[in-house]
Amino acid sequence: HVKQMADSEEVMARLNASLPAGLERPEIIGIVVNEKGLERALATPGVTTIGYPYSISAYFRRANANMTRDQSRLLVDKLKKDTAAVNRGLVIYISMAFGNPYDEPWGPEIVADTLEWLKDIRVRTVSLADGAARRCGTGCFASREFESSSITRYPDPRTADRRYYSSRGFPLCQAAAARKPQG
Repeated sequence: HVKQMADSEEVMARLNASLPAGLERPEIIGIVVNEKGLERALATPGVTTIGYPYSISAYFRRANANMTRDQSRLLVDKLKKDTAAVNRGLVIYISMAFGNPYDEPWGPEIVADTLEWLKDIRVRTVSLADGAARRCGTGCFASREFESSSITRYPDPRTADRRYYSSRGFPLCQAAAARKPQG
């Protein structure tokens, strides 16, 4: 267990017990970084959606999940299969979508290629996430044009969102790409 996540099941049990009867249950996203986390999240009552931070940074991916890109992609395939089998949602967070402070190659084409791959394997919900914009100087504003063109190419842009984080990890803003279907 990751020390900070060791009591996740207890937290969920207390949350579930505290919800009034008859109340529509909230969406709870269990963020996982490996198969063990997936097993725990799927076994935890109340977790409705599995989230996975797919990093386009090799350094960050190795530091957080100790995986290569191929291993991470295999895990995404497993997440997709296992969540569908138990009727749970899945969201893939593209980490480092707006910059990379680790002196690695970065550009919008890397993010666009990742979006294409996720589209090809039929992942329906994607979040472009950035925990590095302030550190690497690329920031949210420089990425608006890329963001708009990439999201509109996604099969159902209503299912895409973007999250921007401060250097302390707190959400600065979240903007859903809420577009009404044409026709």
